[in-house]
Amino acid sequence: MCAFVVFVVLVYKMWGIVPLEFARTTPGKAVGFMFIPFFNFYWLFPAIWGWTKDFNSFLRQRQIDSRYAPEGLGLAIVVFWVVGTFIGFISGFAGVPLLGLVIGLPNAVLIPLFIYQVCTVLNDLPIEIREATLSSASQPPQISGPRGYGIASLVLGILSIVIPYLGLILGIVGIVLACKQRKIYKEGLSQAGLITSIIGTSVWAFLITLMLIFVITSAVL
Repeated sequence: MCAFVVFVVLVYKMWGIVPLEFARTTPGKAVGFMFIPFFNFYWLFPAIWGWTKDFNSFLRQRQIDSRYAPEGLGLAIVVFWVVGTFIGFISGFAGVPLLGLVIGLPNAVLIPLFIYQVCTVLNDLPIEIREATLSSASQPPQISGPRGYGIASLVLGILSIVIPYLGLILGIVGIVLACKQRKIYKEGLSQAGLITSIIGTSVWAFLITLMLIFVITSAVL
């Protein structure tokens, strides 16, 4: 789980370096939409592979002499991720739950390699380019302020989706922290935290409601 949170934060930082005119999405949406059930099978492609294409387009059009992002590696990670997860769902019903894990196993090597290459690519950017893109990236200019609530809301939002039942409480807390952060200083992490927290809260509220209805109906009958 910690490794996944680190990867999600990296995705946010990746999109933060791409100027608005070259980016197909914002950092907050790139992260938040990854947690929308079923839609995320599609969204992983623009969020990860799409970033490599947009970043490289930015380098080419600005004629920046720097390393290019690994487009092929980004695409491979998404394909193994999506196919492995999809087959894992199907094989789970067929009594072979480990099949999806086996198919997705190459990502145990590919994802750390991708993280290393992305960090290398970003660090290779001339410092004046990094500063210029970060100041104008994906977000409209805002007054600077503390971001602790935004980070906490994102972490709680992710946990609210994956932790059974308790995720309802975590999601509610995540929503409160995201809203509090946005009152202090609006930035992408709070947007991503708000999206993930709403998803986690909605999913577990729906499931808990169904469970209560089933229990009450069974008791009456």
